[in-house]
Amino acid sequence: MGNYNGGFRDFGNPTIYGPVFNAAEVDILTTGIIVAFFILLIAFTVVLPSINLKKMEMIKYGGIYFNLWVLMMIGLALFYPAWQEAKISGRFPYRADGGQQIQGELGIKIGLSGINVTLVGTPEVQFNETIHYNEHFSWTWYQGRTGFGPYSGHINLEYKKALIVGKPLAILHVLEYFTHDGGLIRWGRYFRMGGYYAYVLIWVSFPFWIIANVLLMSAPLKGAYFATFTGLTMLTAVIIYGAEQTRPVFQFKIPFENGTLIPTYSWVFYLFLLTAITITLGGGILSFFLRRKFLEQERNYVFEPEEAPKATSADGSMATTRQKEEPMPPPRREPPREQPREQREPREQREPREQPQQQGNYTDPPPKPPRNNGGQKGGNNEYEMDELEEMARREREERQARKQARSQQPGAQGQRNINFS
Repeated sequence: MGNYNGGFRDFGNPTIYGPVFNAAEVDILTTGIIVAFFILLIAFTVVLPSINLKKMEMIKYGGIYFNLWVLMMIGLALFYPAWQEAKISGRFPYRADGGQQIQGELGIKIGLSGINVTLVGTPEVQFNETIHYNEHFSWTWYQGRTGFGPYSGHINLEYKKALIVGKPLAILHVLEYFTHDGGLIRWGRYFRMGGYYAYVLIWVSFPFWIIANVLLMSAPLKGAYFATFTGLTMLTAVIIYGAEQTRPVFQFKIPFENGTLIPTYSWVFYLFLLTAITITLGGGILSFFLRRKFLEQERNYVFEPEEAPKATSADGSMATTRQKEEPMPPPRREPPREQPREQREPREQREPREQPQQQGNYTDPPPKPPRNNGGQKGGNNEYEMDELEEMARREREERQARKQARSQQPGAQGQRNINFS
């Protein structure tokens, strides 16, 4: 088989390039977050001219922009490696073997999960070397034992690797301040604890903000509550991170020959703090007014019914018209109850009923004599009661006559007399 690398070459060997050591100038993850934010921002901005914007739509698009801003700040706070930073210029030790010193600029950036140390020479090429270092050292999240053994902390192991590789003395000097953990020298522990709690709380605020945006479209009051929770969680993260570095024994300074590195809070810290305060105040004010409106609606619904519409009467005055009510069903009429027999008055003691007087040539019929109904049940009319009593009397007489007729027949003496009355 032929050699694919032999074209236009004397010996037919592949090209070998020497190592190229380039320091990382930017953080790729941070750059990706910022680029994604601006892509969405530009996309929504391009759509705006094609929409007939009204007041409510302007508010809606303003909320979209603010939502994107909050998401970007949460991402930057989590992954940007510089909540505190410091930088000095001067002469710094470079090699331990020859006592070499370089003229350059030394910087430190402290994030939630680690630190970045940069060393750039001025000029960059000194002692036939390109002096441009940007090293990241992480402490996520194990403190470990004191020392540099296999069970020590992550930052201690990073320092051990830097010693083996042979990093410049200025970078090792800065990193050494984060490896000690005894007595009053516990700067690495305080930075790690503050970063850990802030990291966790910021991750908690992320789902809170997503839930708040979802609920603001369906249940605005609960969405305002969750927005307030998001701001309070972010504020708590900032407060805990700052409290870990405000201890009485915490005076973090790294002295050098030409100056001292004293870290201060960076622009990410202040932007994140401003965003947290804005979300907290906005969510609190929105929840207050929505809660007030909800209580007013509930009170009006329960205790203050809406007034009836007013109509103009015939004389021109305003009169309140009542709403048309559904007709009530007629009351149920129960039949009159009869009094017990012992509570009734005798018919003879009752007052005679007055008969209506007729006009014309007709004469009044003679009144019927009062009779005792004997407690028999009948209709409500007195005449019907009389007829029922007459029928009962006739039935008794017929039964008595049949009884007498049977008793007069022969052979009826041995039979038992049955009373049908």
